[in-house]
Amino acid sequence: MIVDELLYHGIPTWVVKRNIRKVLRKTYLDQTATGAELRLLFEEVLSHELTNREACCIAHIETLRARLKASEKKIAIRDYGAGTSLLGKGALQRRESVVRHAALAAIVRYSKPPLHALVLFKLIRHFHPRACLELGTCLGISSAYIGSALKLNGNGKLLTLEGAGSLVQLARRHFSELDLTNIGLIAGPFRKSLPVALKRMPGLDFVFIDGHHDGRATLAYLDRIKPYLASRAFLVFDDISWSPGMRRAWNQIRRRAGMVHAIDLGMFGMCVYELNKAGQDS
Repeated sequence: MIVDELLYHGIPTWVVKRNIRKVLRKTYLDQTATGAELRLLFEEVLSHELTNREACCIAHIETLRARLKASEKKIAIRDYGAGTSLLGKGALQRRESVVRHAALAAIVRYSKPPLHALVLFKLIRHFHPRACLELGTCLGISSAYIGSALKLNGNGKLLTLEGAGSLVQLARRHFSELDLTNIGLIAGPFRKSLPVALKRMPGLDFVFIDGHHDGRATLAYLDRIKPYLASRAFLVFDDISWSPGMRRAWNQIRRRAGMVHAIDLGMFGMCVYELNKAGQDS
């Protein structure tokens, strides 16, 4: 069972569901096969429609989440992104890196909550991507949802990038615990790890950009990734309402050539990119 929670940056679950219902009222979803499949995906998310195998996979991940929420263990985190409030006010400043200590119980509250994670899971299950990339592993909760969906599909691999070494160690342990051998993890700041990932896995058909909540950086990552996308790719941008800069970045992204669907779920943006509709756009 998916547990409704109020966690994600203070955004209640009912708000997320309301945003999904707004999307379902958009008639354009019925105009293409991809749009119709997206409609079905969101309907399944709202109804929490799961097969027995899907429910079993998700239950294992949520058991891990519950254990982390109960943990009082503290770890040191070197943050290369725009910062998070859990690391303290100073971490919100733009720096090369900031080191803070935080409890696992606090860190896991910034992992994707069950409802958002279920959207990722269902997206993978419906569209069967084979080459997946995630920027921002954290403790590996969203990675586990993606990896579990790929495993149920019977194909596909996820490469996930994380800058904080302490989180890398924990995430690897969690993937092993969940028997997710289809997830590869590259450590280091994105400016170093992203080029490695792109060379290792061209033809990306699913990308989840998280972990650096800065509008200009998000646009730069997209520009870097775009030449490596498959002819059709699904792009998910987290924290699009994190700041005015992130909201501006999202507004630019959704208007770019090739973005045939751009779905705003509040803190979470999804795009379908099609190369044959991108023209010469760069």
